[in-house]
Amino acid sequence: MIFNHHKKEGIQLDKTKLKLRPARMDDADVLLEWRNDWTTRRNFRNTAPVERDEHITWLTKVLNGKADIILCIATIDDVPVGTVRGQPEGEYQDLSYTIAPEHRGKGLSIPMVLKFVQEYLPGKKVLCEIKKGNIPSEKVAQALGLHAETEHQNNSNDEPPLVVWK
Repeated sequence: MIFNHHKKEGIQLDKTKLKLRPARMDDADVLLEWRNDWTTRRNFRNTAPVERDEHITWLTKVLNGKADIILCIATIDDVPVGTVRGQPEGEYQDLSYTIAPEHRGKGLSIPMVLKFVQEYLPGKKVLCEIKKGNIPSEKVAQALGLHAETEHQNNSNDEPPLVVWK
């Protein structure tokens, strides 16, 4: 077993201890902070910041099972390091994830998303819509065994097109 230790703000991370748990209402603030981080927004379909009231309404629907979304928090030694979700899109589950800004660049994306698919979506077909040129997310899709299939324009002509990986 290979251990990958990383130090950031006094926290030592060991990727082999990565765990997923269902999101809770007490995660609302950190989820909103991660969602509104500029790097996160730059890579989302919708780059506009989300207002707190809108976020709380959305999270309440998700947690009450009214949005048909699986939302998990990734932790290492109980430290939240990211989030991943699956949302039905036809016969597929559309995957989306975010790594906490302070934990980016530590190789957490692929293990987090693979673990999510294995634990929460076994046997399901998955897809990812990724902005063209988002190399880290393209590597996650490749690790899932997905291939770039179609490309379509994003919400704004200023944004790179979205590529659907299946």
